[in-house]
Order: sequence, then C-alpha cells, then structure tokens
Amino acid sequence: MKALVLALLLLALLSTQLPSPTFAQTNCTLNSCAVTVSRSITTNNWGVTFVSDQFSLTTGASPVSQITLGIPSSLASRLRFTQAVDSQANQLRISPPTVRSLPLPLVGNYSELDIAFPSAKTGTYSFNLTSVYSELLNFNSTSSKYTFAFEPFPLTDGTYNITSAQLSVKTGDWPSPNTFSVDGTFASATFTAQTTTLKPYNTTIATMTFSSTGTSQSILDVIANRTITLAQTGSIQVTDFYDITNKGHDLATIALPVPKNVQSAIASDIIPSVATLTPSTAPDGTTSVSFAPRFGTLKNGGSSSTRITYSLPTQSYLTSKGLGRFELSFRLLDNVKFFEPVLETKILTPVGFRLNSLSGQTFTISGNQILVQVSTVTPMSNLSFTMDYQLDPFWASVSALGWAGLAVGSIAAIVLAVGATGTAGVTVSGAPSELIGRFVELYDEKSAMRLEAEKMEEDLSRGALNRHEYKRRKRVIELRIAELDKTLAPIKDQLSKANPRYQDMIKRLERAEADIQVVRTTSADLRNQYRSARIARELYESLISDLAKRKEKAQQTMDTIVINLREETR
Repeated sequence: MKALVLALLLLALLSTQLPSPTFAQTNCTLNSCAVTVSRSITTNNWGVTFVSDQFSLTTGASPVSQITLGIPSSLASRLRFTQAVDSQANQLRISPPTVRSLPLPLVGNYSELDIAFPSAKTGTYSFNLTSVYSELLNFNSTSSKYTFAFEPFPLTDGTYNITSAQLSVKTGDWPSPNTFSVDGTFASATFTAQTTTLKPYNTTIATMTFSSTGTSQSILDVIANRTITLAQTGSIQVTDFYDITNKGHDLATIALPVPKNVQSAIASDIIPSVATLTPSTAPDGTTSVSFAPRFGTLKNGGSSSTRITYSLPTQSYLTSKGLGRFELSFRLLDNVKFFEPVLETKILTPVGFRLNSLSGQTFTISGNQILVQVSTVTPMSNLSFTMDYQLDPFWASVSALGWAGLAVGSIAAIVLAVGATGTAGVTVSGAPSELIGRFVELYDEKSAMRLEAEKMEEDLSRGALNRHEYKRRKRVIELRIAELDKTLAPIKDQLSKANPRYQDMIKRLERAEADIQVVRTTSADLRNQYRSARIARELYESLISDLAKRKEKAQQTMDTIVINLREETR
C-alpha cells in the first residue's frame, strides 16, 4: 500500500514538471481574416532603405496565431533586418526567410516569412513590421541617374484578404522622380498609391528614377570599426575607422557621425594628413564632422579610408561609482547609416584595469583587449553597452616621471642583487624601445601606402579610377614614400649599430622589399607580353602564379619582422 501511495505521489510530482504541449500555429484563412496594410518607404542619404508596414487584422470567431508574408526573390537577398511589434509593444517572432516556388502557372520563387503572435487572437489585432534593405538604390554613371527598386505592396500567399493597401514613398530632395509599374501621385516630396484589389503572389517590382543633379542622395559601401582606449587617468580616447566606397555620384565631402558633446575631432587618411574638424549638429539631433578626402572629390567607384580620433567627454558617458571604479555607457559605433556584415569594436585597457561586468553585448578578452563583434549591423541594430570596471589608484597616480623612477629603481635593485652574489655586474644592450617604435610606425605607413598604390592599380584596370586621377595620386604616394625612406635611413643605421640582430632584420626587410618590387615589375612586363600575344596563356598564368607565391613569401617575411619588432616595444 505504501509503495502504491509513493508511486502516485511521484506521478503527480512528475506531471507538474513536464513541459506543456506545444500547439501548432493557426494561420489566417480567407474566411477568418480581413487585413488592411499601410506601407511607408524611406531611404537614408547613405542608400539604406526602411520599409514600415502597419497591419490591421479583423478576425472572426476562430483564433488566429500567425500570418504569412512573402518577399519577391529579387529583393529577398537584400533584406538585412526585420522586426515586428504589436500595439501592446510585444515583440513578435519572425521565422527566417524560406524560399518557396510560386504556384502554377506562375514561374519563379519568393521568400516566405511567418509572423507569430504572442497568443491566438480574435476580433481586431494590429502590429507594425519594420524591414531594412540595402542595394535597392543604384547609380548609373553614364546617365548620371539613380534607380530605386521597391515592392509597392506586400506579397500574400492567398490565405487572407487584403481589403485595402496604401503606399507612401518619401522622396526627399530627389528631383522630379519618374515611377514605373505602379500608378500614384506625387505631393510634398511623397509618392502615394493605393489599391483594394491586391492579388495573391503579386511579385511586381516598381522602379523610380531621378537625376543626380540637385540631390544629396548618396550610396556608400562601408567597412567600419571602433577602438576605445582607456587611460590610467580615467580619460577615454576613441578612434573610428571608415573604409568608404562611393557607389553614387561624386562627393566633395562626407559627413561622418561622432558622439554628442564631442568638442573636436582629428581626421587622417591612409597617408597621414591631419585635419582638426569641428562637429555640427543636424536638425534630427545627430552630430557629425565633415571630412574632405585628400585627393579631392571622391568619384563614383572610388574609395577613401579615414580615421576620426577624439576625446570622449567623460561627463556625458562615464559615471564614477567610487574610488577607482567607473561605469561607461557607450556604443560600439554611433548613428550607423549603413549595412555591414560584421562590426568590430576593440576596448584597449591600461595597467591596473579590472573588468567587473559588461552588459548589452557579447565579448571576448585577450590580454589588455576586450573585443566585441556584432553580425549584420544596420541602422536598427542595438549597439549600446554598459561596462563596469575598476582602475587601480596606484597605477593611475604614477606619472611619466614616476615610471622612469620605477624603471631606474628596478635596474638598481637588479644590479645590487647581482653584486651581492659576487658577479661582475649587468650590461644592458639593445635598441631603445622608442627608436624601435618609431621605426615600426614609419614602416607601417610605408606598407599602407604600398598597398594603396596596388589598390589604385586594380581600380585603374577595372575602370573605377581614371588615368589622370591615378597619376596624380600615384605621384603623391611616391613623394611620401621617398620622404619616409629618407626619414627611415638614419633610424635603420642606429638600429643596425645597436645590435647585430636588428641589422639582420633590416637586411631581410630590404631584400623582401626588393623581391616585391621585382615581382611588380616582372608582372607588368608579363601582362604587356600576354596582351600583345607574345606569350601563350598557359605560360603567362604559370609565371604569374609563381610570382604571386614569391610575393606572398616576401610579404610574410616583412610582416613577421615588423610584428616581432612591435612586440619588443610592449
């Protein structure tokens, strides 16, 4: 009897621990759902498009727990972000896009999204779906016109009736746009259209064309990252790096965002050209600096690499939590206006740093570096984080003179200790870290310019850079490399005299540089011979492959030597 009672109690306990059954989602049907939708489309001045769909459902007595939405295949690959929120601020679950075939007699594919409600609904229910796209806007440099492709109305799968669909496309300062494949009207920089007879599986893509004259519209392809450097004194320096390719009309300046309350910023490009910039505030409250590329106008297809460095106003972003303890509330990047597959932010920490917590983002720690990476970044991404950390007051109070005193004291202690054991003494040999650091800094700049010259040659060969501009930029780079070689010469001499090991490193660097130059010259000669049909294709490809391996080996040698030298300065 006791065993039976215990068994029943155990079954009762287990029944309370078992997960509740999962109920299948219930879709709309033609008889259960009537839907109205209002679509609003805007494109920012960097070329990213936002689609906002306001859905209003009227259901019958049968509960409905999800709705299905389609995206034409030509646009689905450019979808970067989706988010659905209902009128009660509940975030709805959206399934990953699934490729489906259009029903016969239609031909082609579309992508399907299932939007699940928090619970089954009857009566009326409304929610907003926000979608972010890139590459819907394109520029034709021959005609100097932009073409904007968009889906006028949502694609449905026939499981519900859309009784009314409205469209609003904000055109801003686009001059006199012409619209195709959808009928509507323009008023107050807005194109509007509507329909009450939306057919299922409608994959129509409308287009809008307009001139590049008189518009601030741009298309910028961006690779960006941020480095945040914490000082022992509590100050914070930020460096934002942008590698921008212009896919729109020519640009004289580029507005790059900076955090609010930044007083000034220093801009530099790949060939260090320092300019102090004063931030300005836009009507929408965002802050930016206007940067002019070194080579003048950034033409269609051209690229520019830029670093923006500034001191972060700690009174706006840093809170003191006690002696040596701080809380930093900041972002991985400010006012993002572009799409980037992976954004990387580094936080460099000083001696005496201790991390208590970092919330808002996933991170990894390596040495004195905290690394944060975020995938599929768009203007809708949440890039905020809060970091609670400790700085040892001892290290923060040690000045530059104090560091020198500590170093001298350490050496003296070693000498005394060695002397106490009866040895003859200690001889310190080698090059000063400042000299090595200066050499690495100059050599890094020289390497960066060599890479920039190679990229310019590629741009010239594919038509992204005209010959006049190429010659002008090449001349600037050659002059700067000559200046660097002149500056590096005495530093190389001092390093060689300081230690035979440094002399060997420098000789190997010079041999590797000579190898790369030989590869470039020989490759150019082979290309000319191949184009004039003086050598066969098989021989040309074989020789080019051998040269590429030789160049790679030389580059690896250079990289290894510079990395080893850089490590000696730490």
